[in-house]
Amino acid sequence: MSSLLKVFNNHLVEFLNDFQIVMPNNNIKAAVLFINTTKKINPSIFIKGWINYIYNPYKEKIKEGDFTFFIERDYSSDIDADDDNKVLEIINTIRTELKKLDENNREKVIKYVQNLTKMGEMYQIEKNL
Repeated sequence: MSSLLKVFNNHLVEFLNDFQIVMPNNNIKAAVLFINTTKKINPSIFIKGWINYIYNPYKEKIKEGDFTFFIERDYSSDIDADDDNKVLEIINTIRTELKKLDENNREKVIKYVQNLTKMGEMYQIEKNL
């Protein structure tokens, strides 16, 4: 596993763990367990998903640090019909929790998302994706 891939996966788990501390939620706890288990089997799945579903469609909003865009957006059109409705449910749970954050924690979330996005961009260049 490339060091960039390892750093991305660790940062993603760190982000969710920090989020879990501020906004305790069983779905977040389950997501951390899922990521830790899945990254052992397929370590690139999360960074590739980040590139395809977060970086590519939203890179400008992420660079701008537009927090409101992400909590106001309706993601139902972003989820393929073949995808489980559970994904949309998790997204909506996270959105609901994000709306409750104070400005300081919102800035931390934006920074995590920007860092993960930068790593995704670097990985995309490194792997010619």
